[in-house]
Amino acid sequence: MLKSTEISGASEMSYVVSVVIPVFRESPQLRITLDRLLRQDVSKEILVVIDQPTQNSLSLAEEFKRDVKFILNGERLGKSHALNLAIKNSKGEVLLFLDADVEIPEDKSFLRKVVEELEDVDLLDIKKEVLKQSFLSKMTYYEYAGFNIGSWLVTKLAKKSPSINGSAFAIRREVLESLGGFRQVVCEDMDLATRCFMGNYKVKYAKDLRVLSHVYSSWRKWLDQRKRWATGIALWLKNWYKPLLAASIKKPQIFLPALFFLYPSIIIVILYLLLPASLIYKLLSLALLFIALRLDIAFLAIPLTTLGTNFLKGIAASLTSFLASATTFYIFAKKLGFNFKLHEFFIYYHFYSLICLAITFAGLISVCVFNRQLSFDWKV
Repeated sequence: MLKSTEISGASEMSYVVSVVIPVFRESPQLRITLDRLLRQDVSKEILVVIDQPTQNSLSLAEEFKRDVKFILNGERLGKSHALNLAIKNSKGEVLLFLDADVEIPEDKSFLRKVVEELEDVDLLDIKKEVLKQSFLSKMTYYEYAGFNIGSWLVTKLAKKSPSINGSAFAIRREVLESLGGFRQVVCEDMDLATRCFMGNYKVKYAKDLRVLSHVYSSWRKWLDQRKRWATGIALWLKNWYKPLLAASIKKPQIFLPALFFLYPSIIIVILYLLLPASLIYKLLSLALLFIALRLDIAFLAIPLTTLGTNFLKGIAASLTSFLASATTFYIFAKKLGFNFKLHEFFIYYHFYSLICLAITFAGLISVCVFNRQLSFDWKV
C-alpha cells in the first residue's frame, strides 16, 4: 500500500471551518469549488483527499498547494477512509463535507451562513438541487427534491433524522469525534445520521442554503450508483431495523410521509393491491350500461373480462395516486424553492420512480434474503 503524501501551504492557525472534499481520480467541478471556497469571508481550511489521482488532479494540487491541503493516495482506499483521513488532518471546530460533484454558490458568505445555521444544532443537512443538463438529470432533479422534502419534514417535526444525503452537510467536530468518525459501510452518510439519531443529537435541514449537484448523464453509471444505494440501504436497514421500526411506530405521522417523498410511486402499488376489483367492475359496468342505453350499442353492456377489469383497476390506481402525489409534491416543492413541471413529474412518477423502487426492492431481497450484494463499482 502506498503511503499518503501531502501537498500543503496552509497556515498552522486554528480554523473555524474545515471543508473536506473526497475525490476519486478527478473532478471537473473541483476547480470551481476551490475558487469559491477560497473567497469565503471566514477563517477556513480546505482539505481535498484524492484516491488514484490523475495527471489533471496532480496539476490542480500543484496549482492550489499554497491555499489547500491535498492528501494524495496512490491507490483507491475508499470514501470512508478518505473522510476519516481528512478529519485526522483537520483542525476546524466545524466540519463541512462536500462531494466532488457538488458546486457551492457564488456567495462569499456561504461558510458563514453554514456556521450560523449550525449554531443551535449538531448536524446540518444542506439543500441539494440538481442541475438540469439532460433527460436523466431532469428525472434525478425530482428524486433529489424528494430527498430534500423528506429531510425537511422529518427534521422540522422530530428535530433529528435517521438519514441524510451526505453530498453536502456540516457537523460539529465534538459530535463527530464522539461518534468515532465514519464507519466503513456502503452508505457512510446514512450510518452517521442514524448514530446521531440514536444519540439524540439535534439535526436541522437548511432550506435557505443551497448547493448544486452535478449528476450522471450516463444510464450505465446511474444504474451502478443506484445499485450501490440499494445495497447500502438494505445493509443499513438490516443493521438498524429495530430502532428504525420502533421510531416509525412511535411517530408514523413523521416517517411514513417522508418515505412517500423518497418513493412516490409506491402509492401506485399500494392502491393497486388495496383497491377492490369488484368495485371497479361494478362502476364500469354501470357506466357502460348507461352509455349502451344512450347510444343503443348493445355490445358495450357486455360485462368486462377479468383482464379488462385488472387493466382498468391499474389505470384507476395510477391516475388517482398521480393526481394526489403531484398535488402534494407541488406544494412542498414550492415551499422549499424547487421547480415543478407537471409533464416532467408525470414521467418521473410513472417511469423513473418505479425503476428506483424496483432497484431498491431488488437490493433488499438480495441482501436480506440471499445475503448477497448487488454488483457495483465502489470501495468502502
